[in-house]
Amino acid sequence: MKPSPPLRRRPRKPTRAAIIAIAIVVLAAPIALARGAGAVFLPTGSTLAMGDDSGKIGLTLWDLDNDYQRLIVKKNLKGVRSLAYSTDGKRFATGHTDGVVRVWDAATFKQFAELTGHKYRVESVAFSPDGKTLATSDGDSEVILWDLDANKALTKLDFSSWRTLAALSFSPDGKTLAVGSRGGKVELINLETGEIDRAGV
Repeated sequence: MKPSPPLRRRPRKPTRAAIIAIAIVVLAAPIALARGAGAVFLPTGSTLAMGDDSGKIGLTLWDLDNDYQRLIVKKNLKGVRSLAYSTDGKRFATGHTDGVVRVWDAATFKQFAELTGHKYRVESVAFSPDGKTLATSDGDSEVILWDLDANKALTKLDFSSWRTLAALSFSPDGKTLAVGSRGGKVELINLETGEIDRAGV
């Protein structure tokens, strides 16, 4: 008796929203990234945000649910260098070339806070999983952790021996912050003790 052939699932046809979202990222993201900005999805996948640090556009939000290509906001924020959504999708942060960090209501786009403390352009922004802390890094290799309830700096971390910091990311439990540089270095910071858990990854 011959064995039954393996079942093959019919590939699902991608939705129009998915196709257009991919097209936006593929076609527009390289332009934004070339200028030092980037693109990020709302956690629900319904909105795509794109930054531009050239000073011509600032920030563009695309609604992928309603007619898929409708422009929500084209706000002339000069020099949007980095951007991130909070995990719950309620807040949105932008880092700027003048060192300012702004936090917004993701639904109304009203500004929650304007955080000043960086002397150089803000290269990366990241929300903690609970949305209460924002981590930011700048072109001078300084990381600042912000208390978003009080809108003030909690602590500053100096990475001046590194090249420009390129990425920040919290662990799922919010207890560790990963810091990455353009030179390929990564450090894991234990936020409860302030110690480096693992260096030179």
